[in-house]
Amino acid sequence: MTASLTVLIDAHNVIHQDPALRALMRDPEIARRELERRLEGRGDCILFYDGGPGGVPDSRIRAGIRVEYAGSEEADDLIVRWLRAHPGRRHAVVSDDRSLRARCRA
Repeated sequence: MTASLTVLIDAHNVIHQDPALRALMRDPEIARRELERRLEGRGDCILFYDGGPGGVPDSRIRAGIRVEYAGSEEADDLIVRWLRAHPGRRHAVVSDDRSLRARCRA
């Protein structure tokens, strides 16, 4: 049996790449909620956001999706840390950030 695939999403990067989500960024919380609504119930996804409530790291489940806030760090750092902590897990990283993709491959 093959291990399930975990999809790690650089959430703010995805929001800025999608014209409809980007238009909602006047209120970032609305844009985040819409992305989460689109992925609702996808337990195989983890959304990684820069910043967070009160500027502190936070982990929660919203719309059936794990959401990680980086606090004072960047989401990129959390994604790389997740990859290092789970070396045997199958994963896909969703981002068009070349630097992040290079770090993930390394």
